Amino acid sequence: MKKVAYLHWAKTSDEVNLGYNWIKKLPSFLKDQYILKNCPVKVEEVPFLETSFFEVQLPLTIEEANGKSERYLQKLMDRVMEILEEKKVKMICFSEKGKNKLYYSIPISKGDYVIPFFIYWAILKVAGRSLEDTEVTILDGKNKTTDLILDLIYPRVNYLNIISDETERFKVKSEEIYDDVGLNLQLLSHNKKTVLEYTDVIIDCRDIPHTDFYYCNKRAMYFYIGDNKEMVKNILIKCPDLKVIDDFILSVQGKQYSTAFCEMIWFASKEWFDLIVSKEYTLGDLKQIHKEIVKDGWKVENFCRYGNIV
Repeated sequence: MKKVAYLHWAKTSDEVNLGYNWIKKLPSFLKDQYILKNCPVKVEEVPFLETSFFEVQLPLTIEEANGKSERYLQKLMDRVMEILEEKKVKMICFSEKGKNKLYYSIPISKGDYVIPFFIYWAILKVAGRSLEDTEVTILDGKNKTTDLILDLIYPRVNYLNIISDETERFKVKSEEIYDDVGLNLQLLSHNKKTVLEYTDVIIDCRDIPHTDFYYCNKRAMYFYIGDNKEMVKNILIKCPDLKVIDDFILSVQGKQYSTAFCEMIWFASKEWFDLIVSKEYTLGDLKQIHKEIVKDGWKVENFCRYGNIV
């Protein structure tokens, strides 16, 4: 199995093992140099479901990290990456994001590949009922995320629209969907204002800025799963009453985890994860993945909006 690591800051400075108590009494600049040179991270392998991960406690608290320069933090993270590379770690996940954008030599999980698989359960949680009478509209991002969402959603809803300025790319798919489950997929390039005014759930897959959210029913749930988080900020500023969600808090075995953590675990333990990344899955693969998610016990616990739980 692939090796992965979950990184977090120390809760208190006392948790950081500097080797000798007298080092903690040194002037801050000397202690900082000691930490850079020795990088006293605490690494522990933790079993989880059918795999395991390295839990890595960084040698600073989040408050201390926020007080350091970006240059210092980059040097520290370079040292941490060296240690993890020696352990052949292939993906990392952070408990919380730092204030600076640093470079990491090991890929970071973000949860982007996980979120689409929980959209259906998220809609159920919001609706509090079956989806027989719930109208869902997908905003086409002209990307493979749109295709994945469509494949995951269409077998489970009775009313489904796609708003796109390239509706012809869905012609064949709409016929396949009708043959599969008898659902009439509505393809719209015009008249989107009327559709958005009455739809119950919007799933926005677009990466580029747009203003279609102005037309949305203010009682609708708006799931943003594109790759431009500034879109979420823009929507919140211009339509503050719209219920926007762009991430989830998940739970398994009674504990809560981020979608980024879940993605890291799937990367380490699921053979089908590469199929999702490459988008070379079949509908049969998606059904099997759904069964495995249910079997493992993953659930949507809470919703997030621009980094905050709502």
